[in-house]
Amino acid sequence: MYEQDSIKARLSVKEQEFLDFAHNARQGECFLYASGGTGRPSGLMRLARDCYEGGLVHLVQKRTGQGFAYVAIKRKVR
Repeated sequence: MYEQDSIKARLSVKEQEFLDFAHNARQGECFLYASGGTGRPSGLMRLARDCYEGGLVHLVQKRTGQGFAYVAIKRKVR
């Protein structure tokens, strides 16, 4: 999926944090990767979706007073 060392240099700090979480967190740990109404960072959302499709995390969203909170939950390691 992602070669961590070669890809990290091109990622934003938040994207690097998300990728580290997706690979290193324990099952059930959560990571708030975006929040708000319309200003979602598309690169980070794409990275989250890729990690979901790769089986690393579950993605959930929760309605808040300011829009939505986007949370990744670490999946069970296969």
